[in-house]
Amino acid sequence: VHKKKRPAANDPHRKTYDHRHREAVKAAKDNRQRAKETLDAKRAVLADRTAAANSVALTALFSTRPEESQFDFLYGPPLFFNHERGAYVGPP
Repeated sequence: VHKKKRPAANDPHRKTYDHRHREAVKAAKDNRQRAKETLDAKRAVLADRTAAANSVALTALFSTRPEESQFDFLYGPPLFFNHERGAYVGPP
């Protein structure tokens, strides 16, 4: 893209060009800032959601009350290594 050169000092459009250029630079800066803020806000919301979902999932997985625990439901009761028998056995 061909960039318009800055008009010569004696050109009547010099002031207009400079003013517009300053405005454009300012607008670009504002836009970048706004985009950054929006992105940060979105990231924060996503992080909150993820944290909430994780806490819910972990609570469901390792709940102290067995009827609430999804872990046993998914994988069966936890197994422990019994050294006398030399094997993994279920809950004592």
